Amino acid sequence: MMIRLAVVVFSLLASAATVHAECAWVLWGRQVDRTWEPHITLTSQKECEKVLEESRPHLRGTSLICLPDTVDPRGPRGK
Repeated sequence: MMIRLAVVVFSLLASAATVHAECAWVLWGRQVDRTWEPHITLTSQKECEKVLEESRPHLRGTSLICLPDTVDPRGPRGK
């Protein structure tokens, strides 16, 4: 019984870690004195950083950053 419980707990923890590792990434951009805006959503940090590097020469005057989809550089939304 304890072994079965341990396997279930381990499986739940492993699946939670996998879900977190597979979150989407967003390429955000902003021009001077403007708010951050999402440009594109990608499936991995590596893919987002690749697009960021490829986009830099074409988006002069724009700050770019890759962040997980759970992070919003505009800050918390309040009422």
